[in-house]
Amino acid sequence: MLETTVKQHNEDLARLKRELRAGFTTLCDSIEEVKRVVEARRQLMEQQLRRDLRTTYAKLVAQH
Repeated sequence: MLETTVKQHNEDLARLKRELRAGFTTLCDSIEEVKRVVEARRQLMEQQLRRDLRTTYAKLVAQH
């Protein structure tokens, strides 16, 4: 009886550990994906800003 209970608790603990690891892995993957999206967005914004600066500079130079 006691051995059965201990075995069941150990199995439950092992299952919970697997679920926790799987959840943590999923969370880490999600964070990495968000980082990639944010970095891509930052790069696009940087490119747009550089284009806008070049255009503004060209307009200023053309006026003088």
